[in-house]
Amino acid sequence: MSVRTRTLTNLLADIRWQADQLGATVRNDDASLTRALNQSIQAFREWVSDNGFAYYLKSSAGTCPIGATSPYAFGLITISSISPAVVRVYGFDLTINNVIYSLDAVAFAERNNFQGFLSDTNKSGIPIAFTMFDNNSIALLPPAQAAYPYSLWYLPVSTDLSAGSDTFDGIAGWEEWLVWDVLVKLVVRETDLAKAQLAVGERDKIQAAILRRSRHLQRQGPMIKRDTRSEKMDKRRFLRSNWRV
Repeated sequence: MSVRTRTLTNLLADIRWQADQLGATVRNDDASLTRALNQSIQAFREWVSDNGFAYYLKSSAGTCPIGATSPYAFGLITISSISPAVVRVYGFDLTINNVIYSLDAVAFAERNNFQGFLSDTNKSGIPIAFTMFDNNSIALLPPAQAAYPYSLWYLPVSTDLSAGSDTFDGIAGWEEWLVWDVLVKLVVRETDLAKAQLAVGERDKIQAAILRRSRHLQRQGPMIKRDTRSEKMDKRRFLRSNWRV
């Protein structure tokens, strides 16, 4: 995959050129454009990650707390100390006897649906799923019976571009999405509906192209339909039957 690093100076120049505002720095000064650009960068990284591509994800390792975290019926892992800070969690892997399992991400409303996986003696077992408890914690369902190693996959907060030499990795021209997204904000500010529609259309074309090309890079054969619901149930039955590991 090619890399096309662009500096903040480059990106501001691209935005001004596309907006036909070269040399115009009064109404849309560098500080305002930089703030809008940093907002677009964070939104872009989330969009890429939400579509299943791990380009911007990082991992953080640790061990599960044993048992439920009082006063709750589930184990809690605090993520507030992770650096860079967590924007969103995209995966949770658990290692048991040198085998790595990916836990299911579930809604908080399902927090009490895993009691059948508990040991009757200590009310804990092998975690099957996880859910976000608040902005700083992850709940393990059910609570872990041992300090299993885990890896947390997450999107970190991006460091804002501030100096002219700060860079964004515009992989194969991805920075064009940022330019058009900032331009949308500029023309909306000018209440120019026609230009806003044009800018949104161009941004969406680039977004569709990025999605198409990214899937092409990742694909290694024909798409195969999978019964993911059955796979999850099979995994849960297996872990339940082997909870004394």
